[in-house]
Amino acid sequence: MNTIKSETSLPNFKVVIPARYASRRFPGKPLHKILGKPLIQYSYENAVRSGADEVIVASDDKRIVDCVRGFGGIACLSSMTHKTGSDRSAEIAETRQWEDNQVVVNLQGDEPLLSPQDICSAVQCLVAHPNADVATLAAEVAIEELAADNIVSVVCDHEHFALYFSRAVLPTGAKTGLHHIGIYVYYCNSLKHFASLAQPEIEQSECLEQLRVLWYGGAIYVGMVSSAAHVGVDTEADVLKLEEILTRS
Repeated sequence: MNTIKSETSLPNFKVVIPARYASRRFPGKPLHKILGKPLIQYSYENAVRSGADEVIVASDDKRIVDCVRGFGGIACLSSMTHKTGSDRSAEIAETRQWEDNQVVVNLQGDEPLLSPQDICSAVQCLVAHPNADVATLAAEVAIEELAADNIVSVVCDHEHFALYFSRAVLPTGAKTGLHHIGIYVYYCNSLKHFASLAQPEIEQSECLEQLRVLWYGGAIYVGMVSSAAHVGVDTEADVLKLEEILTRS
């Protein structure tokens, strides 16, 4: 399988794919078949192709762990009490005793079209911006596309650091906005610090883990990717849209 990282000057990085079975909108989502292949496998294979030093699925459910191991991937059971994917990723970093300066990617398992190049771009964003505690990605879209309740908006400052994330349409009155893409890149010490912090009210009300970083004064750099290439799977209706794209590609 061809990898991407060898063509760049990126540092070694690890990818953790948090995968929870009991999704509120779509229970069992990681195991749902997309053109005959479980959803989680798409994210796993893209992570491997990115040239990551290690790729691990961390789940609270043995069915997901068994599925990943069944297609030859690496997976482990993690605590059932984690509230976010980054908290789950921090458990893996702690268990495996990764160094503080290790780059760790928290890759959402429901972003099957997030390419190996995109993963590398997110890593590069963190490396290139020393003031960032976290790097993530976004795509510019027509403002009406942000109206779906499963789409997250992000507003950035002039240097492309995040000001706020919301499930509301932001900014009001604009013709275009930024659709946040589900990937977070940390240095390991920042990831573990994030997981040690209490959830603020804004994180709980929006159900957006990245708001914890902003609440406590952290900086999130937002890199840009093509809007055409990203379809997250949050509901069963998204499956049909994804299958149409994959069939055409």
